[in-house]
Amino acid sequence: MSSDAVGERAALQRERSLELARKVGEWLQPLTGTEQVLDAGCGTGAFALAIAGNVGAVVGVDAHAASLEAARLVAPTNVHLQQGDVTHLDLDDLAFDIVGCFRVLHHVTAPERVLAELARVVRPDGRALVVDQLRERDPAVATANERFERERDASHNRTLHREEIVELLERSGFEVVRSAVEEETRDVERFLDLVGLTGGERERVRRLAPADAYEVEVGWFLARRA
Repeated sequence: MSSDAVGERAALQRERSLELARKVGEWLQPLTGTEQVLDAGCGTGAFALAIAGNVGAVVGVDAHAASLEAARLVAPTNVHLQQGDVTHLDLDDLAFDIVGCFRVLHHVTAPERVLAELARVVRPDGRALVVDQLRERDPAVATANERFERERDASHNRTLHREEIVELLERSGFEVVRSAVEEETRDVERFLDLVGLTGGERERVRRLAPADAYEVEVGWFLARRA
């Protein structure tokens, strides 16, 4: 990912920061202010920054060094960022009260490993907040959208159905206690900016987009560790 694309993602994150902080706070109430939190696949730090002011400390882990550097520019002192693999976290067992995973599962080939790692590092009765784009119900639409997503961003693997995410959470040892599906409007030009596509390649990928602006479903899942 180019530095311009990282900057664009950080800018979009800033635009959405107040609303994300409000939603995260509402989904994770009650908070004591002392919680130890993990943001797995933190990118430029959206979840970490949204929750940092209401907890004790946050650890953010991501494989992409430039994204971590962008997050460090704005992170408060209780946010600690490190490079790593979310499918093999270099973190102790039972180290966190809350674990978050925002828009990560569709990027990995083995999402079950990510959720298993979250289950390993969270304490008994700890909470997980997982947010991700959902797969379309219509198979033809899903196939077309998956092609667009992969051509737009080579790190995209596969979006999951809501039921798949619930099943993977439960298999990992979590109990889903709340879920919701929200509609998100995407502007194609801004969406292409997020990965830094330019020139002829941008035009080629743009022709695969569903529309100039289109809706996707995003699932929110709150689960508790048994």
